[in-house]
Amino acid sequence: MLSFIQKSFFTTLKQAQLLQLKAFQQRLNSMVAQNLSPLPLEEKKSMQTIVGNFFADFQELEIFRSKDLIQTDDKTNTPTNSWVQLNIPITSNEVVQSTMFRFDNQIRIGRLLEFLDLFAGYIGYKHCQLDKFAQKLTLVTACVDNVEFYSDLSTQKDIYLKGYVTYVGRTSIEVKIDMYQPSDKGEEDLVGTSYFLMVARNSQDHSKSVEVPKLSFENEFNKDACLYREQIGFQNQKARKLKSQMSFQTAEPGNQESKLLHSFFINPQNYLKHLPIQDTKIESIQLMQYQYRNIHMKIFGGFLMRRLIEIGWVCGHLHIKGVESPKMVYLSDIQFHYPVEIGSMVSFKSHVCYTQNNFMDVKIQAEVINPKNRSLNQKTTEMHLILECKNDVPPVYPQQYDHGIMYLEGKRVLESFLSDL
Repeated sequence: MLSFIQKSFFTTLKQAQLLQLKAFQQRLNSMVAQNLSPLPLEEKKSMQTIVGNFFADFQELEIFRSKDLIQTDDKTNTPTNSWVQLNIPITSNEVVQSTMFRFDNQIRIGRLLEFLDLFAGYIGYKHCQLDKFAQKLTLVTACVDNVEFYSDLSTQKDIYLKGYVTYVGRTSIEVKIDMYQPSDKGEEDLVGTSYFLMVARNSQDHSKSVEVPKLSFENEFNKDACLYREQIGFQNQKARKLKSQMSFQTAEPGNQESKLLHSFFINPQNYLKHLPIQDTKIESIQLMQYQYRNIHMKIFGGFLMRRLIEIGWVCGHLHIKGVESPKMVYLSDIQFHYPVEIGSMVSFKSHVCYTQNNFMDVKIQAEVINPKNRSLNQKTTEMHLILECKNDVPPVYPQQYDHGIMYLEGKRVLESFLSDL
């Protein structure tokens, strides 16, 4: 769930909760920040190996860790040991500027997600004690959720990513990344947070799961904070399972949803002023090159996320005939189903599947193409993107059942988003 929430939208309660969260995060991270040291060169090199060609001037990035690491055994690790800060030098590095800025001088969110995915993967490996377990396991991004921005990101300020492990299951690791930018008062403003769920697989056989070190709070300087974060992680896990159970892949539409779907096919004359969903489709096919690889010689998940976001935005832009640049306001849970091999042909498809007033929901998915039989394409990644426009968005409707399900999915996502404003 990626949402860009302007402060003007907050209710009094939401403002209070945000201020409380910011104060809490600022207090915890400032305590760690007082005891930082630059990441040793060897560790920095190991971080670069996760995505070798992701950033050409990787050595110019400022990366820090906690000075006081906590001694653990092979079966446990602590949040402090995997706590890392990465500074994205937007104001001083021309290479970063050229890759992070959009054509309209806004931050490229897709590119930022690449940084976040790289960062989360490295933190996961640090928790698994990279030097000891690198040959035993592979960490892959299972999903990205609860990514939230509390204000617009400035292109005139650097971005600081501060990441750490919050919750560990038997074979999974939840990594939280807080995003900061310098304030005008010389402090740091919490501008966003994100959660990545990493799962461990056998490096030789990805069908087999591998246990990861348990999370230990022994000798942590703030055990209460660690317990608080772990409880949130536990609730996040429950929410993911519930959402999976409610998915149209496992459950039928509800009674009202079924009636709505029925009306589309029984009374098509009521939707003559709507655009068929299939007419909003755009597709881009791309060959997965070696340069997009990660440490495990698969396609980097951050790259796939960026491509999905960009084609989704283009789909929405074309739907309103380019009269304005729609604003990205929400990105639902990103699901990774299968790894993508180097040399694969990947189809990125997007549809405008639901609209309400000046908002539209765009569904985007990536499929690995089977050249011999495209009906056997394998879906690898999917997400929903909500765009906001200044004027009402032309409505859409389904003319076939699979687009009807897509319509209902988009309706759920958009209505859930609007109910939280």
